[in-house]
Amino acid sequence: MFEIDQIITTKKKHVCGNDKWKIIRVGADMKIECINCNRIVLIPRVELEKKIKKESNWLWLKQAIIWKSCLLKLINIFSKFF
Repeated sequence: MFEIDQIITTKKKHVCGNDKWKIIRVGADMKIECINCNRIVLIPRVELEKKIKKESNWLWLKQAIIWKSCLLKLINIFSKFF
């Protein structure tokens, strides 16, 4: 679900006024960095999952679009043979 250098959006804003964070370390504890002020925070994964907005995970959507386009290309290729 989480990858290094992925940008996530939190439900509440940071003290600096930003709600975008970059993931630096993935594991049981997640290390995230504020995009605006470069503050680094170590937070348990379970706690972070509760604090992020679900729509911030664009990686899943991007992969689904790529798979769909690949499947459509394969269907077009195989439809020529049948």
